[in-house]
Amino acid sequence: MVKPGDKLLMAAILQHSVFEATGVSDAAILATIRGSDLDGTICRHPLAAQGYDDFDVPLLPGDHVTDEDGTGLVHTAPGHGAEDFVVGQAFGLEVPRTVADNGVFYAHVPLFAGVHVFKADAPVADALAGAGNLLSRATLVHSYPHSWRSKAPLIYRTTPQWFISMDTNNLREKALAAIDRTSFYPPAGRNRLHGMVSNRPDWCVSRQRAWGSPRRWNRKATIAGFRARRPGFSVMITTPTITNRSPIFSMSGSIPDRPIVLFLKRVTI
Repeated sequence: MVKPGDKLLMAAILQHSVFEATGVSDAAILATIRGSDLDGTICRHPLAAQGYDDFDVPLLPGDHVTDEDGTGLVHTAPGHGAEDFVVGQAFGLEVPRTVADNGVFYAHVPLFAGVHVFKADAPVADALAGAGNLLSRATLVHSYPHSWRSKAPLIYRTTPQWFISMDTNNLREKALAAIDRTSFYPPAGRNRLHGMVSNRPDWCVSRQRAWGSPRRWNRKATIAGFRARRPGFSVMITTPTITNRSPIFSMSGSIPDRPIVLFLKRVTI
């Protein structure tokens, strides 16, 4: 809550909406500066007294920040947003590891260790209010990324990955040529893959999900390849093999003791 005598920094165009949201009825402009004048400014973490005293907060320019709402200054989390990551890389910010792969804060995170990110709003707001650093609190409705498969809400989270450079050894040109020689069913798949290969600087070959996620296929039209992880086993591409594996996918998907690899290229037998 704003107290008499507090000095606030905000975008001039947003001052009236900020005052309305925080209940400020009387204020005076003490100074006007440009955003570039803030270069090199280091702020104190709002929860410094609660375990974040060694966490400096630099003010950085970001092209993704707008003056449509808020204060004109936004929180930056290099490990949890594409634009934030780009800004962090440009200014040498460390990417802190705060959220585990099960969605809860790591044990080393002060105040919020073990709290799931989707249940952290209230604890974080309560901590800020307790520290006297919360100006206003409200419920917002906004768009949010969801899984196209399960429809579950998602978060951005940096993780270690393996990448293949698309520009080394002319791999991009070779891949695009291979796409042009390949028949796609339906044909729209060609445009999607061609666009991805054309525009991505690197190709991610590691995924953050269970290995061998099931794929559906038409038994009469598509042939899938299966490969065992044991030495001496060869690839088998036969209709009986597919028929035998179908119930496994139907009941439980792919499972660790029955590794399955699906070939991307259409095969005619």
